Amino acid sequence: MDQPVRIMPCLDMQNGRVVKGVHFVDIRDAGDPVECARAYCDAGADELGLLDITATVEGRATLLDVVRRVAGVTTVPFTVGGGISDVVASGGAGKLEHFYEAVRAGAAVLLAASVFHFGMIGIGELKDYLRGRSIPVRWSLYGKRSGH
Repeated sequence: MDQPVRIMPCLDMQNGRVVKGVHFVDIRDAGDPVECARAYCDAGADELGLLDITATVEGRATLLDVVRRVAGVTTVPFTVGGGISDVVASGGAGKLEHFYEAVRAGAAVLLAASVFHFGMIGIGELKDYLRGRSIPVRWSLYGKRSGH
């Protein structure tokens, strides 16, 4: 792999809150999107995904006020909406090995939600794990925001 992989927590949103379920069923609240974005930036995330999981089925646009508030605290690039289809590896990761397997299969971006939201895997922990397996991982260009 020529380029370092990037770690990208995904903030699935419903009604302006970060939520998590399995296949969008058994939804649990995972926090405020602004606070989650701030925490992930501080933890060293390389990018963020922001996905309004009910906008399409409800026939409405993404909640732009939430996007604006997240943009105000985010220090890394972020993607909004759905339709992310390029070798971004998304979903199903439950342990460190799953991320490694995704990279070995060709993924350049590792997008995950639950394992980050609920503290099962830390971003730094994942980067260290991948580096230990000779996977080049991007050093965050942003790191902790100054003053926090």
